[in-house]
Amino acid sequence: NKEATCNTFHNTDKLNKKSDYFISIEDYGNSYKCSNLAAKRKDTYAEASLGWHYKNGYGVEKNYKKANKFLREAVKGGSDYARNILADNYFNGYGVIKDVEKSIELYLVSAENGDAFAQTQLGYFYYYGDNGIQLDKKNSYMWFKKASDQGNTYAQSYVGHMLLSGDGVKQNIEEAFKISKLAADKGDDFAQANIGYHYEYGEGVDVNISKAIEYY
Repeated sequence: NKEATCNTFHNTDKLNKKSDYFISIEDYGNSYKCSNLAAKRKDTYAEASLGWHYKNGYGVEKNYKKANKFLREAVKGGSDYARNILADNYFNGYGVIKDVEKSIELYLVSAENGDAFAQTQLGYFYYYGDNGIQLDKKNSYMWFKKASDQGNTYAQSYVGHMLLSGDGVKQNIEEAFKISKLAADKGDDFAQANIGYHYEYGEGVDVNISKAIEYY
């Protein structure tokens, strides 16, 4: 059945959708085939996908240099997704000389474009200040907040924590509970621990030990 896999008669949009479908069912051989066909047409989305396949060795032998080649092509086409993967490769030295500064530069472009994942990464880096990155809690909160406002669960858990402790931002216990609960109700364990703390010590809510235990 020609429709079961990907063929040259499929248009680029269909190739990308089929690639995503095959990834969802962990059929990486076919997802690679679909992305490869679309990438030959210089499609940015497919180039980013090939970068992901080569980086992780999904459906093809792992090859960081090939991954970075496709990722750079996708970045030229404006892909923040590819830019984020490339940033991670620079951060860890995958197929390139480790360059944290270059990694941050790439994440900053994506973050300023409104990409929530990149914003969260920057929030994390500035919060902990390791790998030669200057610790900057105010900058950390700013980026976490931007991602949180877009519904990023991980960022919400940190925003709640920082508002509760007044860490890098003016303390706001009621808002801290509100934001942490958004993430906690989506299953984030850090946020669930934050909510447990709120209930245990009556921070912004009445003391409720049974609820505290439930969230802990």
